[in-house]
Amino acid sequence: MHVCEAYLLASWLFIHQVQAQFKLFPNSTHSTANLSQGCITVLNATINCDSYIQQLVLNDYYGSLSNVTLQDSVCSAACSMSLGSYHNGAVTACASNPQPWPGVPAVWAGNAIWALYNRTCLKDPTTEAYGVNQVMAINTGNVAIQATCSTGPLPTVAQPPATNMTAVPGVVISNPVNAACLSGSHYTVQPGDDVQKIAVAHNVATGTLKTLNGIFPDSTNLFAGQDLCLPRMCPTYLVQANNNCATVAATDSITFAQLVNYNPLINLDCTNLISNTNICIGPSGPMYTPTTIPGAMVMTSDFATSTVALPGATPFGTMANCGKFYEVNPGDNCQQISLNNSISVDLFKETNPLINADCTNLTPGLFYCIWPLTNWNATNNATTTLTIATPPALTPTGSTSNCFEWHVVVSGDTCLLITTSFGITLAQFQTWNLQINAQCSNLLLGNAYISSALKTIATVSMPLPQAPLVPHPQPPQLGQ
Repeated sequence: MHVCEAYLLASWLFIHQVQAQFKLFPNSTHSTANLSQGCITVLNATINCDSYIQQLVLNDYYGSLSNVTLQDSVCSAACSMSLGSYHNGAVTACASNPQPWPGVPAVWAGNAIWALYNRTCLKDPTTEAYGVNQVMAINTGNVAIQATCSTGPLPTVAQPPATNMTAVPGVVISNPVNAACLSGSHYTVQPGDDVQKIAVAHNVATGTLKTLNGIFPDSTNLFAGQDLCLPRMCPTYLVQANNNCATVAATDSITFAQLVNYNPLINLDCTNLISNTNICIGPSGPMYTPTTIPGAMVMTSDFATSTVALPGATPFGTMANCGKFYEVNPGDNCQQISLNNSISVDLFKETNPLINADCTNLTPGLFYCIWPLTNWNATNNATTTLTIATPPALTPTGSTSNCFEWHVVVSGDTCLLITTSFGITLAQFQTWNLQINAQCSNLLLGNAYISSALKTIATVSMPLPQAPLVPHPQPPQLGQ
């Protein structure tokens, strides 16, 4: 009997005196998620199996148990039924629940035990002999054959790293110089090296180093002088005996999902951790350092400390006390502007109140505030006196004289730009400026159009009457 088998048998003799059933979470699940009571009840259900099977799972043991009584106790039919019932119950009761722990499904612990049961308790349907005992008999026969034929040790026995050898006839050593090495880092194997020693020296994962360079699990094809491509460096952890992913993740304050993500060679059940090897407990490679896009404005605060001059027409209601404006282009949307200019969508809408809820009325050509001052929304309690304004230029025929604000048409103007800038409707603009046709396609370049007219106001300060300015001759018209 091997030492490991003797230890396992002794453990069973002690445990078996205590209980032949167990609960996976006797002290509650300690789940990080909000689980339903039904799911919690199923996860805490009693499993009618020999509790020794838990020890086998923790050791990831595969092989003969070397004791018929022990094997029969572990492989009872009641245990198989109980594990199947536990699995089905967890699938049903926890179906609509989040994962109890990040990256770990509700069925994970039960399935790990069920899988070990199936591989340990598989029987030959004819002889009723356990499969693990049959495998052991085959290996024993191989030892006798090898001893008789002088063929050497079992192929599965790990050999010492042959790093003092510089070449072996018929063996091709990979040469990363002729292949892509994404990290750009190489290492030449020295006499006496082994894979773990190299991994520790360069802060890399042992399994990744082997896979990247096609090194055998027992490292028998690692030779002195061999050029290795090194993986990218990462924070590493040396796996200890009896470790599992949950304990490693908890120790290093990361989640199960992160640990598996950092180590793609670890399977999702985390049953292939190898003691005394390095694994990554953080992302590999250098930390990302963002670079400034040429021409982009770096904003060190959510709010500006000084204003800039208006670069052009703005939508009605957009605050003038703004540290930066952005000219909207065709196809722009609020989310795109928000991302490109480091302003939240909500703040962008608040500082430009003419924007509707769905952000479907951005007007190309107008300038919107994207970096307001801290006090951009301070209330102004000053009294505003509306005064009839004198036209600053020729006016089209039919324009009303009761005007508070005028707009002189310049090249590139459209009715949409004008009405959005002054917060008026097209109907209002056409009512106050009768010369404008239904399509608003006949704006006159250089003429002053009414953009804010008298409605119902108690007191109005009137200037002295002046002779109207009549457009003569008519200047060219602008298209919409």
